[in-house]
Amino acid sequence: MIANAKNTLRLIFRLILVSGILSGFASLSAQCTDLAYDTVFSVSWDGTIPDGWDASQTKDGGAWQIGTGGFGFFRNPGNGSWIYVDDEAGNQIGRAELVTPEVDFAGFQGSMVLSFFLNFQEYAGKGKAAVELGVGSEWVEIWSEETDFSGKVTLEISSPGLIAGRFRFVYEDGGEWGWGMGLDEITLTGNANRCDDGICGTGETPELCQGDCPKLSDPAPLWIPIGEDLAGNPVKYRYFKGGTACDDCSESVDLGFPFNFFGRKYSQAWLNLNGNLTFGEEYLAFTPEPFCLGGPLMIAPFFGDVDLSKGGELRYYADPDGHYFIATWISVGYFGCSKQDCDLKNTFQVILMDSTIGEIHNQTLPSSATIVFTYGDMQWTTGTSSGGVEGFGGSAATVGSNLGDGKTCYDYGTFGREGYAYLGNSQTDACPPNGVDHLDFRSVYVNGRDGDLVVPSGMVVLTGVAEENGNQLRWTIDLPVIVDYFVVERSSDQQYFEELEMVFGGKDVQNTSPYYTYLDSLLPAYDPAWYRLAQIRADGSIFYSDTVAITRNNPEQRVQNDDFVIEKAGPNPFEDQLWVAYEAKGEFSVNYKLVDMAGRQHLGGNMRVVPGKDQLNLEMPVLPSGMFILTFFYPTGQAHINLIRR
Repeated sequence: MIANAKNTLRLIFRLILVSGILSGFASLSAQCTDLAYDTVFSVSWDGTIPDGWDASQTKDGGAWQIGTGGFGFFRNPGNGSWIYVDDEAGNQIGRAELVTPEVDFAGFQGSMVLSFFLNFQEYAGKGKAAVELGVGSEWVEIWSEETDFSGKVTLEISSPGLIAGRFRFVYEDGGEWGWGMGLDEITLTGNANRCDDGICGTGETPELCQGDCPKLSDPAPLWIPIGEDLAGNPVKYRYFKGGTACDDCSESVDLGFPFNFFGRKYSQAWLNLNGNLTFGEEYLAFTPEPFCLGGPLMIAPFFGDVDLSKGGELRYYADPDGHYFIATWISVGYFGCSKQDCDLKNTFQVILMDSTIGEIHNQTLPSSATIVFTYGDMQWTTGTSSGGVEGFGGSAATVGSNLGDGKTCYDYGTFGREGYAYLGNSQTDACPPNGVDHLDFRSVYVNGRDGDLVVPSGMVVLTGVAEENGNQLRWTIDLPVIVDYFVVERSSDQQYFEELEMVFGGKDVQNTSPYYTYLDSLLPAYDPAWYRLAQIRADGSIFYSDTVAITRNNPEQRVQNDDFVIEKAGPNPFEDQLWVAYEAKGEFSVNYKLVDMAGRQHLGGNMRVVPGKDQLNLEMPVLPSGMFILTFFYPTGQAHINLIRR
């Protein structure tokens, strides 16, 4: 959209939203409403030109007017008075300019948003409305319209190194009689520099804001060099497609072990050039979409339009002992690059593992992590066929895991621009993509069994000890996080966990390292018992701690006299289905009910049990996200499990 941009004023410009009453206009993207944007100036016209603004025209006739009048077919799309050029009055305007005061860009994080209501009507193909950005005596056009339009225009402007500038609104009648142009509610907002606010915002860098944007080491601690296995031994990697410099291609690969992905095990996968692996079928699409997607099961370390003809390589290695698989993209370019930007390269890696892999390069892995994404230097996000310009913008690259049912996934985020800004994985239309430099030398952990992000040890530090009256857990928070509540979970095998209790921490618990405790006094019938914490954020996201084992070596203390014992339940978090494995010590009736935290019942039923082990399968009702309790009532007592609705 930027025509005639000069080298001395390199402007990155994005049309965020154009909404009008005419057909043919669509929402392209929108500024993240979660960001704290400050108003630089906002003008609603009250009868005078504000101080510092300048309104002029190239011919006599008083082109700019302020009032509630109008011209042509449409009136002010804003409110009340506006400033307008009434060309239909025969004033022979030619060109009219409205210029803002100079704006100080230095106090903002490199990105500003200019919005205004516009009524523009040309005549017989003549006429133009435009916005220009000027630095000193140099001006560059950043937006224009040459067909009738009435509505709101919103522009995002990012210009690295720009200290100050002015905006100029221009009407040109093309040398002919026309209708005119009107403007209202001209507003410029910017995200002011806020180092140490806990967000690596637009324009913040590790050099400027180390607290918000911590600088990571090069190479990443978990990076596996080509030609090495996880232990650092020399091994032989295979070239993708035999080393062919292909584009939009795929190869079926043997993983060498049964990899558990969303509860199913796969020994083969499709390694797809465009930054992802799929199960069941190849995937040749080159334009990424934010997860959750309908389609194949996918693991995406960086789903973007890779083109090996622009250099780089993709190689992979399967552990001969059958425990892991590595795929590495080294210095790969993107499709459609031109001479000046083909030097932009991405380097990234994915490792799929079974549960026997506990560490890489002496770095302990989170116990439930079976997928690791690790990144080198990341320099581009988007190919030209996906709407990218010089490697950025368009359909942003996606990082995460996807079940393929259109509703189950984990999206670490989309990445569509330069910089370190990381605003999370929100997929609302209001949130922009992240900066690709955020990924540099970073490792991301995923639990392949349910596709969720795994937060490394350190987010929550959990310890446990066997005491006379039960198993005592203690934990702290050692990073600045906002906690809603914790869920204490227990397991016999580190695979299936039952929920024991909710522990509320308060939404304002931040970086104060408070101690939390929980006593498991109803000891399980297995030894050792494994515990973990689910940390529930205020936004509903869930993060798990590492597990801790407590061994009592005192079998007589185990619970042996329950007539009805819940052994396992899953999946948890649940969606449409739930199964509960149990053991009964006799024949009797059991009633059950599912209630929310307010005590409202959502499901109920009864069953007749006989001695032995069995399983209850339930069709779950449509429920909102949150915590629920499923309780079983039997003649000599009751048993319950805490459940999470995703």
